Amino acid sequence: MLVDEEVRRRYAAGESAYVLAREFGVSTHTIQARIPDADWRARPTGKTSVPSPRPAKPRLGGSRMVLVLSDEEVLARYRAGQSATAIGRAAGVDCRTILRRMPEAERRGHLQAQRLNRPAPDVDADTIRALHARGLSWEAIGAETGLSAKTVRARA
Repeated sequence: MLVDEEVRRRYAAGESAYVLAREFGVSTHTIQARIPDADWRARPTGKTSVPSPRPAKPRLGGSRMVLVLSDEEVLARYRAGQSATAIGRAAGVDCRTILRRMPEAERRGHLQAQRLNRPAPDVDADTIRALHARGLSWEAIGAETGLSAKTVRARA
């Protein structure tokens, strides 16, 4: 169990974030999140740091992110065929967060997800060739079947 006050006290007493992280079984980033920015000791001056490629996001002060969707709604969307990535995008969280919120037995395997996410599985090469032989363009076939022109050409 990580106790914020104990981490702050021991860090102020001179223990390194690395030692505290090993003792509590967490990352040094987790330790740093528990220390106020004014008290955080930077790297020694002899080392140069590489600037972050993107601007740092402001910290939320240790509060947990609240998922805007209930577990029941997440599970209902997943059972309806939405991917964990699509649900996560709608909720503003990572897909792994969505997968952690549902029972292990409900999670789809890689091949199940591939079959589920493949658009218009009943439109095979013979159907596409027959429509093309009638004079329809790839774009027209795509519009009729709900596929992109690129997918229609690839399946033909």
